[in-house]
Amino acid sequence: MYFQVLIEKLLYTCTGIEKVFLLVRELKGLSPDQRMQQFLNNPLFQRLKDEKPKILNKLIPVNGNLSANNLGISEEDAETLIDEVSVVFHAAATVRFNDKMNVPMKVNFGGTMKMLELSKKMKNLEMFVHVSTAYAHISHLKDGVREVLYPPPATLDEVEDFITKYNDDEEMTNKYLNGRVNTYTFAKALAEHHVVKNKEHVPVIIVRPAAVTATIDAPTPGWSSNWQGVPRALYNVAMGYSRVTPGRHINVIDFIPVDYVVNLCIIAAAKSGRTNDVPVFNCSSSSVNPITWSKAYKWFTEDVVRRGKSK
Repeated sequence: MYFQVLIEKLLYTCTGIEKVFLLVRELKGLSPDQRMQQFLNNPLFQRLKDEKPKILNKLIPVNGNLSANNLGISEEDAETLIDEVSVVFHAAATVRFNDKMNVPMKVNFGGTMKMLELSKKMKNLEMFVHVSTAYAHISHLKDGVREVLYPPPATLDEVEDFITKYNDDEEMTNKYLNGRVNTYTFAKALAEHHVVKNKEHVPVIIVRPAAVTATIDAPTPGWSSNWQGVPRALYNVAMGYSRVTPGRHINVIDFIPVDYVVNLCIIAAAKSGRTNDVPVFNCSSSSVNPITWSKAYKWFTEDVVRRGKSK
């Protein structure tokens, strides 16, 4: 969802961009070019097709895979990226929250490590935007997540040793997480630390979004690439499929529309400038517009009923 909106916004609003390279892996027998065509068939890109159709030629797929050696990128493509890329937006990750430790470590942590190494070779790099998550550190902080860097949950050697010994042991994994809610947030926290420690000359910013939801505004309100997570939970309640949901109704859900996240990433990349420091930007709503579960269920149900009556 993030990448679709990011690419649409970059192509539509950032007129000075010459090319946008997108790392795409083969999937289900479809080549990167075929997946790109499917990608652009999404209604999200209708504004571009109607108003600026030629700009879509600036979007260039690059065959690759976060899990592969050297990101699965050919030498020729790597040289092109090294010569031409000036800003890297890295947010690719597996977001399954029940994976065993080795999966997010290979994809989320390992993919970040490889992308950073490639970025170090880029001749004209102005910014590396690392998209993390607001939940990477929240389990350990009673006063909320600050826009600061936090210590890693473990060393890389310790994690590798744990995977060798206990990767399939759910009980030991829960103990090892030490308060973090899942292996996804654990690997994200470790990836943040790795980027900061190993960035060398690369200018880096970290963006930590909360629970990313559908667009609120542009390019089209209410768009989402999937029907998972919180929207699915609310829909099930509104439709009467789920009659009981464990939890406290006064707890706040930290929604953040995906177009807000993308806007922040683009602006932060443009305005932060080259520095040895690593600016951190939390992208959340609870401190300025807190929405509780009870409010969310109420509004969502009312909307479903209203739309049903209007048909």
